[in-house]
Amino acid sequence: MKKIALFARDPKNWVSCREMNWATYLKHYDNLGNLVWTYGIFKALQTPTNDLTLIDPIHPEILVDEINERFDHIVFSFANLIDPQKANRMRFLADIISRLKIPLTVCSVGVQSPDFGNYEFLKPIKQEAQRLFSKCLEHGVCIGTRGDFTTDCLSQLGFAKHTKTIGCPSFFINGPEFSISKTQRDEKNIKVAFNDTDATRSEIFEFSKKCQTENFSYITQGYPLRGEKDPIVLQLIAQKKLHLFGDFHSWNAFLKLFDLSISSRIHGTVMALLAGVPSAIITVDARTHEMADFFRIPKVSLTGLQQQPNASSLYESLNFNEINTNYSTLLNNYASFLSESGLNHFLTYPQDFIKNQLAHSFPPQVKDDHASSLVEFPKLSGWFMQTPAYRFITQLTAKF
Repeated sequence: MKKIALFARDPKNWVSCREMNWATYLKHYDNLGNLVWTYGIFKALQTPTNDLTLIDPIHPEILVDEINERFDHIVFSFANLIDPQKANRMRFLADIISRLKIPLTVCSVGVQSPDFGNYEFLKPIKQEAQRLFSKCLEHGVCIGTRGDFTTDCLSQLGFAKHTKTIGCPSFFINGPEFSISKTQRDEKNIKVAFNDTDATRSEIFEFSKKCQTENFSYITQGYPLRGEKDPIVLQLIAQKKLHLFGDFHSWNAFLKLFDLSISSRIHGTVMALLAGVPSAIITVDARTHEMADFFRIPKVSLTGLQQQPNASSLYESLNFNEINTNYSTLLNNYASFLSESGLNHFLTYPQDFIKNQLAHSFPPQVKDDHASSLVEFPKLSGWFMQTPAYRFITQLTAKF
């Protein structure tokens, strides 16, 4: 039995929207999509020969000496770590890794940059990044990246011979069972799930007005903060259109009710694809660009979205031949990376066996009805927005 430490948030911390509170929310970061990554790597490594323990990457309670004593292998993600804003974080991690005495795997490291294809952002963090990944390679054979742009960035830093583009573990949660197909949809009846970021909200919301009100919903990955001033968020809450899911199974089940997903968040898009829903990702930064390109996810710009006359038109324009054709190749590429890193993984076992084992670790708590996932107004504020008068006003203004 190999004892493996995962430097990641615990996917068992999934909770329902109704159980969400400030203490729980802070444990999830500000983005529940992070738990989708952890769920993916946990599923990949949840085998009879692996004993997995998760270590909180922000507030690790286990000391380095204890890690060396208790574990045989450690796995890091480093999502969005190659970022000028995270130089201190890179120094902190390099110090930890320099004291490790066990094999290490870097799985799906990524860059955080608004400019896809521009390497200038690396200059302020060149020294920190080079030290960090040099320390990693003292304990591992290869650095797994989530996209080709990240791989190119590491090449710029001098690690061209020591990287492999593998994508994000979340994309492979379904194992070999993955396929996206479209059927003929009537323009007035197509059901759309929207998912956005602060930077894309106004454009996506404007497009959502082209959909029949009863046929679309928004899914948020961050808990709306008390005192939220965003008028679009308030309007969506008032109209009971905003949903939050704190567990994978409920999120997955809810998405299966829709015909199309439009999102500017990568894990919001991945979740829809895992549910078999045709999806388009709005590419707004280096991360969304590189992951869309690597996985062959249909992409659209904000300008291109606005040019679509309706959701049905966008749906008809999407093509999933590439994503379906290339999936098995990417899955095998990911599996070979894990094998080359000395990690036993789920593709070496019958899928039914692994599904049963994972279900035992994370029993489904499906609450896929609208009421259980609806985001409500904060109890101590927003009282007016809960009144019929406010809902009448927001519904009236939504028509203009």
